[in-house]
Amino acid sequence: MEIPDTAMPKPTRLVIIGGCGHVGLPLGIVFANCGINVVLLDVSAERITTVNSGRAPFMENAAAEHLKAVIGKTLVATSDSSCLKTADAAIAVVGTPVDEHLNPTVTELYRNIDATIDILPEGALLVLRSTVYPGVTKLVYDRVQSRGRKIHIAFCPERIAEGKAMEEIRSLPQIISAFEPEALQRVRELFSIINDELIELTPLEAELAKLFTNSWRYLNFAISNQFYLLAESYGLDFYRIYESVTRRYPRMKSFARAGFAAGPCLLKDTLQLAAFSGNNFFMGHAAMLVNEGLPNFVVSQLRSSGLRDKTVAILGMAFKGDSDDKRESLSYKLRKLLVLESKEVLCTDPYVQDEDFVSLEDAVQLADIIILGAPHTVYRALRIPQAKQVVDIWGFWPERQFAEDHEVIGLDNFSKYGPAGKSYDTNPRYKFVEGDAKNVGLLKELVSDCDHFVAAAAMIGGISYFHEFAYDLLAENERITAASFEAAIWAHRDRKLRKITVLSSSMVFESTNEFPTPEGAERRCPPPRSTYGFQKLATEFFVQGAHEQYKLPYTIARPFNCVGIGEKRALCDREIMSGNVRLALAVKHVTIRTEATWHAVFGFVSSIPLR
Repeated sequence: MEIPDTAMPKPTRLVIIGGCGHVGLPLGIVFANCGINVVLLDVSAERITTVNSGRAPFMENAAAEHLKAVIGKTLVATSDSSCLKTADAAIAVVGTPVDEHLNPTVTELYRNIDATIDILPEGALLVLRSTVYPGVTKLVYDRVQSRGRKIHIAFCPERIAEGKAMEEIRSLPQIISAFEPEALQRVRELFSIINDELIELTPLEAELAKLFTNSWRYLNFAISNQFYLLAESYGLDFYRIYESVTRRYPRMKSFARAGFAAGPCLLKDTLQLAAFSGNNFFMGHAAMLVNEGLPNFVVSQLRSSGLRDKTVAILGMAFKGDSDDKRESLSYKLRKLLVLESKEVLCTDPYVQDEDFVSLEDAVQLADIIILGAPHTVYRALRIPQAKQVVDIWGFWPERQFAEDHEVIGLDNFSKYGPAGKSYDTNPRYKFVEGDAKNVGLLKELVSDCDHFVAAAAMIGGISYFHEFAYDLLAENERITAASFEAAIWAHRDRKLRKITVLSSSMVFESTNEFPTPEGAERRCPPPRSTYGFQKLATEFFVQGAHEQYKLPYTIARPFNCVGIGEKRALCDREIMSGNVRLALAVKHVTIRTEATWHAVFGFVSSIPLR
């Protein structure tokens, strides 16, 4: 497209139609901060009053402070459409909604556009900013032409995420498009005021670029949610798998966390793309079934817990965390399902106002089951009693082993690295004791009031330790193991210890010639060649003996290379012990039977469950 060389004057009077909403207000503030006189045209009297008083009508990071700097100076809000008469440019943030049949409808859009072009002066620029159905920009252009008006039409889709608008309007490249060279030049001049990286497309390309973006995100969330459904259906912890495949593995960088995929855009835009494809966008339809079906899956998983007699609390009713926007929130769909199946449903949200909501304290106290609907940051440190059943689709509370009524005691003598800080050191539910793990008396004292004993103590390190300290590894670890089991057998017999979890090693399979290596091969193959591997296999015989003679319930975990390559990695990986505690507690997912063997993605776990 050939562009005239003559530079056009930058617009000085801008009207944003729908200007007090989530898209229009941040955009108006940014333009006003750049010295442009901006009028926010809106139909909501309440929002207009709020904006003109210098307050943002919704949550948006940094919006309030920037609004105060420009309101009454270069920015004003009004419902009077006569402001369009003197505008150099107008930006409409009225998009294409979806009707009750899940098809896009342009009736409201045309009504707003017709009213706008009747008032705009000749030569003005009209920019469509919100998502429109592919081809709508051309229809608007033809509509203007048929009326004999000289108004330049452009489509420049917004690309912001709620909560990040003030930053992303300036930092993300802006897509601009128009049908005529003069219109493209005008829109280039306009958006170069707020951003120096502009991407030029044809209007149809720009329309599809917007739909592709939101549909891709919706599909991406659906993939994670589908994997979540699969893992949880088999009694597995999705986030244990998630953390393992995303840790320092760049090819999984785009693997999203599971959670409610909702809000005013993602589903709607996926449906618009489906309609545009003649309903041949099967991946989009599948994504809708997965994402919209997640609340149903949550309810179905809870039925076995006697849902009919339980009070359920939903924490967070906004469509996403740290937002007060409840549009299309799946928390409301979840509430409707639970109202039919549970005794009572309590809803709470620190940002969404509703007279039927209860306080966070009441929700936690009164509920038998707590479901995290939106991962608001204020919930991060929430203390939930361990007796409560918690559904955390988002993986927001990975440290629930330190929750109310569940204390963890750590023991180490710092003989290898010296004191090394951990992220959970200051947690009030965690107590650290510096001592020798070979001291049976000390171990008995510590486990005397414990339900679970994680026997992780050993002389460990990188592979070089296997040979450099071949004797010390064998001797020291045997002493630690013997002391651990003496204390555990005593605590199980005379106190309240319910189970021991022992960290073995994949090195027990060191001499196998069976690949892939099944459970049981460690007993069929020759013994490990290294003293470290041999000692870990001996630890598993300690487990066998303690169970056969004293009926001590156990779990054997064989994590593969949990510290990593090189001895000093143990100082960097601050969550190893925390992860092992989660591992020990995760055996609740195993189907209860007399003899149980199960496999996990990190290696092998053999377990004799609690009776």
